[in-house]
Amino acid sequence: MADFVIEAKVLMYLTELAEGLERIGYSTITAEEFNKLPPEDKNLVFEKHFLEDYLDSFINDHVKMDSMNTTGFLDNPGVGAGLYGQMKDWYMSTAGADVLGQKIKELLPMLPQRKS
Repeated sequence: MADFVIEAKVLMYLTELAEGLERIGYSTITAEEFNKLPPEDKNLVFEKHFLEDYLDSFINDHVKMDSMNTTGFLDNPGVGAGLYGQMKDWYMSTAGADVLGQKIKELLPMLPQRKS
């Protein structure tokens, strides 16, 4: 059930990102047009490229990073959760992080691509 929820959340997230990229014309946008975009629209492009280029390191170095600020979840005292102690769900910073990364990778092709 947890994997289903993660997949649904990833699908919603990437659908929203895809819609934003389509709205700004990502597939054919020129450098000049990009430079004229407001920061929140530029962030859509940055987020897409971040996911494509740094997903593995983000999952491993940040989501799954041990932090002793969130110990004691699921009768697991002394084992920290990821995201520098901000993640409240122990599963999402352990096995769930792998599922999250895998689902994002599987669904990344749904994002618009640049046309040559």
